[in-house]
Amino acid sequence: MGEASAERLSVYKNTVALQNTKRILNASTASLWTMFDSGYRISDAARDYEKRLDATNRFHERYGFDVYNSIWSSNPLLISDALGYSIFEISDEPLLIQPKRNDDFIDMPDIGMLATDKKEVVWTKLLKNKYPNLDVGEAIAMPALEEAFLEYQKFQNYVRKAQELLTLQNEALLMQNVPGTIRVSTPFEESGIRNIGFEKLSIALRRNLGQIADICEQVGISNYESLSLGRGTNPGLPNDVQLVLNAVYAVNPKQFELLYVPYLMKLFGYVDEYDKIMWVSIQSSTAKIWDFLKDAPKGHVMYSISMDDIRQAKEKLGSTSAISGGMPTKLLGTGTVDENIEFLKRLLDDVATDGAFILGQDMVLVYPKDAKRENLMAICEYMSDMRL
Repeated sequence: MGEASAERLSVYKNTVALQNTKRILNASTASLWTMFDSGYRISDAARDYEKRLDATNRFHERYGFDVYNSIWSSNPLLISDALGYSIFEISDEPLLIQPKRNDDFIDMPDIGMLATDKKEVVWTKLLKNKYPNLDVGEAIAMPALEEAFLEYQKFQNYVRKAQELLTLQNEALLMQNVPGTIRVSTPFEESGIRNIGFEKLSIALRRNLGQIADICEQVGISNYESLSLGRGTNPGLPNDVQLVLNAVYAVNPKQFELLYVPYLMKLFGYVDEYDKIMWVSIQSSTAKIWDFLKDAPKGHVMYSISMDDIRQAKEKLGSTSAISGGMPTKLLGTGTVDENIEFLKRLLDDVATDGAFILGQDMVLVYPKDAKRENLMAICEYMSDMRL
């Protein structure tokens, strides 16, 4: 481990432990924006791993973030293409980047089978409905699976190169999909319930909440059995556990309490008992669930906050957990350099004086207008020199 890596890792672990640090780490949430920043068209770079790697390298050389929340590794388009379903709708003119909302792949009667016979639902309903190239009557289309497997190997090779580029070559910290960090998922996210489509899901949460809760109880936390029982955090990694919550937007606080909280409490108990660090990223507003998130054991959890007032989040969660976020993409995209720096100074005065904070953007950077290059460069330059 290089000197820069060791310093960043030490600051990160002290940040999570709610200890005063000499400086505040600077985190990137940029995904597709890195492609535009490097001059690529999205239609070219989305499915070209070499261009993705080049954009990642240029991005770090230009901005030099300490931490990367993502390397755009969560949506392997070529794998789903091989199976006959494109995850995203992408075009250059007009510029369009959005997930397909056609997620209505199973029906209400299938929900009950998700816990008792998930394989049957997945193979006979979900996969064939979602991926047309697999739907060949009673048989499974082996050529499509073989092509998808080859694409999966290429994708994993890209992910490995991107990880090495950032962590080994440039000595930055990576939060998602890091070898050695166990990625867990709550049963509501893992069970496949969301594949009935958002409209049906909304109805099911109102009419069949008890049934969904029973399914969650039977499914349990994915990969929980893989968590290390050795006491103490891994000295060579930022996090021991990674938890990404993508479906919080779909539930209200009462539903969250029933479908999420029991499993969060179990994970909180684990990181507390075994002295681990858990990074939690929630891809939507979290304000409605702060009363539950604040119950994290003190000094063991880092929350990546999106779409919320970071000052309010700090007030609510800061006594037990470290938080990351705070820099408005709206200001990065429309403001001047001076306006961004002045906002940053006030923000740091308000939330970073105790050191339990990492600067990040309040939303994932996707579209070209999400940030101006000169604003992001000014923020990164200021953060590289700033010390508490």
